[in-house]
Amino acid sequence: MYRKAVKNAEVITFIANPTDHIGWAIVGDGDKYDCSPKAPAGYKADLDAIVKEIFTLRKGKPTPIRTYDFYNPIYREWKKLGKYEEYKRYWDA
Repeated sequence: MYRKAVKNAEVITFIANPTDHIGWAIVGDGDKYDCSPKAPAGYKADLDAIVKEIFTLRKGKPTPIRTYDFYNPIYREWKKLGKYEEYKRYWDA
C-alpha cells in the first residue's frame, strides 16, 4: 500500500525522529541516553536508506521530499533535566 502511494505521490513527507536511536532520555529519562558523536550514525543511515528507497520507487520522476519531526524543539524539558547543552550538541549533529 505505501509503496504504491510513494510511486504515485506528488510530494513525499515522512517523520524523522533521532530520539528513536538514542532512547527516550532526550525527552525525559535521564538514565538512558547516548549523546556521543557516534550516536547519530544509525539515525543518518536510516534516513539515507529511506531516501534511497523513495528515489528507487519514483524511478527518476521529480520528487519533492519533506521531513519533519514533531519532537523538536523540546528544549524546556532538556533544561529541566540539566542536559540542554549535551542534548543540543547531539541534535545539531
